[in-house]
Amino acid sequence: MLVDYHIHTAMSEDAKGEFEDCVKTARRKGLVEIGFSDHFHPRKQEYSMSSARLTEYIERVQALKKNIDFPVKSG
Repeated sequence: MLVDYHIHTAMSEDAKGEFEDCVKTARRKGLVEIGFSDHFHPRKQEYSMSSARLTEYIERVQALKKNIDFPVKSG
């Protein structure tokens, strides 16, 4: 069983992927579950999403979970 819980999206400034694209890639590679773990640190902004985007991040992960048939976690 292959999983990957260390997936960053463009929201944490150190990656370029969008949520849906990450799921497509995971399926293509044979993964059975993924976890988004974008960087967030309120005082250290290098490679971190801004505090203003944290709510958007959570909402996007929750919407993705509702709209796809693939196990997704977030951290």
